[in-house]
Amino acid sequence: DLPEDLRQTPPPAENVAPPRQATGQQGHNFIRNPEEAETSERAGSLPTAVGAAAWVSELISVLPPGITLDEALSALEEGLIRAALDARDGVQSHAAQDLGLKKNVFKYKWDKYAGHRPSALSQALALEVPPGLSLVEVLETIEEYLLRGALEMARGVQSQAAESLGIKKNLMQYKLKKFNINPKQPEL
Repeated sequence: DLPEDLRQTPPPAENVAPPRQATGQQGHNFIRNPEEAETSERAGSLPTAVGAAAWVSELISVLPPGITLDEALSALEEGLIRAALDARDGVQSHAAQDLGLKKNVFKYKWDKYAGHRPSALSQALALEVPPGLSLVEVLETIEEYLLRGALEMARGVQSQAAESLGIKKNLMQYKLKKFNINPKQPEL
């Protein structure tokens, strides 16, 4: 019943990024090494998949040995927030938008760090952040990477991995479920 011009299918759009993967409890497919970059479903949200994998590797290489999971994520969060503010000349609403946060959430997070000087680690972790990712996505990507790395180093022993990250075993189990990580299943 539609006119001919409405029944025709439009030509395929060029340069359209693929839809982003949902970030619920199931289905995380984060880039863990450069070899996986080309097959990652999340790669469409990054400037280049290889660049994103290199960026994650660079962040991980900056972390000092023995740092806890909480310390690493806090330093990263602070660095990203400060870098976003610097890039937007201190305008919080614009920095919040760049990080994919609501203004009130950004302000709450910024208030944690505004009263003190940035650490050298938080400054180092803020370098060359890929555009297009939200703060939550970056933090979750690094968190999952650290969890997987700790499990690998502990050869799947959760208590040892938890200890190396400075977290309790029950929190480790919660985080493994959050990221759908099976410590008994070898990585492919």
